[in-house]
Amino acid sequence: MARWCYRHRLVVLLLWVGALFGLGFAASTAGTDYANVFSLPNTDSKRAYDLMEKAFPDSAGDTDTVVWKVDGGTVEDPSVRSRIQPALDEIGRMKGVGGVTSPYAGTQGAAQVSGNGRIAYAQITFTEQANAVPKELVQNVVDTAQKAERGGLQVELGGQAIQRVQEPPTGIAEIVGILAAAVVLFLAFGSLFAMLLPIGIAVFGVGTGLFSTQLLSHATDIPDLAPLLATLIGLGVGIDYALFIVTRHRRGILRGMAPEESVVTALNTSGRAVLFAGGTVCIALAGMLVTNLRFLDGVVIGTSLTVVLSVLAAVTLLPALLGFLGTRVLSRRQRRRLAAEGP
Repeated sequence: MARWCYRHRLVVLLLWVGALFGLGFAASTAGTDYANVFSLPNTDSKRAYDLMEKAFPDSAGDTDTVVWKVDGGTVEDPSVRSRIQPALDEIGRMKGVGGVTSPYAGTQGAAQVSGNGRIAYAQITFTEQANAVPKELVQNVVDTAQKAERGGLQVELGGQAIQRVQEPPTGIAEIVGILAAAVVLFLAFGSLFAMLLPIGIAVFGVGTGLFSTQLLSHATDIPDLAPLLATLIGLGVGIDYALFIVTRHRRGILRGMAPEESVVTALNTSGRAVLFAGGTVCIALAGMLVTNLRFLDGVVIGTSLTVVLSVLAAVTLLPALLGFLGTRVLSRRQRRRLAAEGP
């Protein structure tokens, strides 16, 4: 297989590029349908939630908080109340909100006002648990509450559901990890091309894995936690597996082997180790299936699929890319030394 991929490297590269962009287009067209059902069967908390949902469906969900603060005066001032109360009323009428506990609702609300009267809070109770509340609803709640802000009046929101729409942009940690890996690989190899190979393999494996997981979310329950874990594990194993093979191939060329024979030898040795390692990772991940935590099933599916595709990229795409590079997988100093002194 290594020899075939080496000799038909353009075909292999086009197939992988087509798969990556094809899956990406299909995933962007279909969108996502992640199902966040974080329940723990046969636990007291799950039984309590089921009872609440049966007896008090409007109060069974998670509760988040809206807090407002005034720089001058008190939260009881008509100018403040005339801005906050309509926003709370509008939030309470939204579908998916079970109720709003306002500090302006009679004597019971006095406990929700600070001693100096400058800070107050209201509690928003959703009809679903935080992970099941639609992000569109949460964003509407945030926008409605923050529209009440003005000079001297600050409005903030918090809670598990609110946190889902206020999370920092994803991808920063992955980019930092890739840059760190690039620096380490360049220092180790001394070659730009050799440095790019493991990272490129990881990108292809993770990219096709994430797009496939996104498509699978329409067919089975996959939580939105799965892509994050799949990315982290996929980048790790993708770079690691390609590094095994590239290192063995470079040693083969330094020993005087022809590039094609060196690739075949690298795949027959390190490539077999990669297959074994990938299978071990998938078996380890499958251990989560016996925990009876159903939301982990989707995590196992997405992460295992990414690992499998990373392995497949390492044993098919990598030989093709090595065929394009030839001896340029070595640094310039190594190539000059090889030409001058021999293997």
